[in-house]
Amino acid sequence: MPGIELPGEGQLPPGPLRALIAEVHDLYRNSGNPSTRVISSAIQGRDDFPDTVSHDLVSLILRGKVLPKWSKLEVLVRFLVERSVQRPDLDATLRRVHELWISADKEKKETETGKISKEELRRAGIEVSRDGSVVPATSAVAQNLQEEMWGRWKEAGQPLFDSTGGLWRSVEYVHDLPTIPVPPPGTALLVVRYGAFRGSWYPLIPGRRIIIGRHPECEIALDDNTVSRRHAEINTRGVDFAVRDVGSTNGTWLNRERLAEEAILRPGDELQTGKFRFAFLAPRQDDDVS
Repeated sequence: MPGIELPGEGQLPPGPLRALIAEVHDLYRNSGNPSTRVISSAIQGRDDFPDTVSHDLVSLILRGKVLPKWSKLEVLVRFLVERSVQRPDLDATLRRVHELWISADKEKKETETGKISKEELRRAGIEVSRDGSVVPATSAVAQNLQEEMWGRWKEAGQPLFDSTGGLWRSVEYVHDLPTIPVPPPGTALLVVRYGAFRGSWYPLIPGRRIIIGRHPECEIALDDNTVSRRHAEINTRGVDFAVRDVGSTNGTWLNRERLAEEAILRPGDELQTGKFRFAFLAPRQDDDVS
């Protein structure tokens, strides 16, 4: 199977990301232009690699559409170096690419989080990792949703987070989760209860469709083979949020039952896509959110 057609330099994004992608393009060409599926399958089978990468993400990286986290770019570089006919020095190549990645990542953070300071994000309950990246936002769309929710918190004068002091007393099983934000009236949260991103949360806002899937550009992107590229969809239905499966391989499950049709989400519901299980949180009328 032939590899993908690489974009020209004029089609690449400007700034540090362009230099990074150009470097990866050189490695890709020297490795014989393998298909994205060959790359992802080979990496998936390597126990000595620190991470895996889906073929969709490989395609997005090579087309300059996304800046992945370093561990995923690292395994891609390792694979391409091993296949290269020129056999470049692996350690030197990784150092060079990592320096380019740091520059591109720094610019990305300045662009995407410049409107709201890191301290404001922390006060809002949005986790900021040591390197400054916002968790769990895995796409610009997800980060925009978090910032929109933060704006609504400030407008509503809403408490910003729950320290398990009773704000979610009507949902018993969330109390063993890390500190989570309290959404203003009319909004809600999905909080990962089981899975690699346990404790991560995603806002649900009226009028905003949310796609859960493996594709990196989904609002809730879960890079795991148990999750389909487009797995489930959440939409607004009046004052409620409704979920439906969109043809996933492993199905979408609500309270341990496989969805056959769209269903309204209720506070305390458990939603499962692949091996990830979410708690659906929305203030009930008997919750004290004042």
